[in-house]
Amino acid sequence: MRSSAPRLARRTRRAGRPRGRRGRARRRGPAQAGAPSRFCVYNVEAVAIRRLLDDGVERVAYVDLDAHHGDGVEEAFWDDPRVLTVSVHQSGATLFPGTGHPTDLGGPGAEGTAVNVALPRRTDGARWLRAGDAGVPRGLRAVRPGVRGGRGG
Repeated sequence: MRSSAPRLARRTRRAGRPRGRRGRARRRGPAQAGAPSRFCVYNVEAVAIRRLLDDGVERVAYVDLDAHHGDGVEEAFWDDPRVLTVSVHQSGATLFPGTGHPTDLGGPGAEGTAVNVALPRRTDGARWLRAGDAGVPRGLRAVRPGVRGGRGG
């Protein structure tokens, strides 16, 4: 298996460079901090976000749009007010990993930086898009991140 770490480091450095008013970092792959029993052993999104913060980006927004809750990135930055995590997913009451409740808002000092839109099972595409459109743009406008990134599917 070839390591993608060097490629990730290069892309993250490029994503952190200013491009007009806003830069963008796009990472793919499931994530869960400290729990390789989940979807993926490596939380590449959290690594990229941490690198951006270490390089001086003041605020980062991460949007996860798929069936499962984006629990790894949310957990990694639960107490960090510089990172907004938005996850639109099927309710944890009916789908693994059982997390991502709308009442999960972020840790002490970072309340409001975790946004969870938990949808009922069998939500169709139009309703899924409407749920995303209702929360994602508003959150991004409120936080005004220096870098936006996300994952879909």
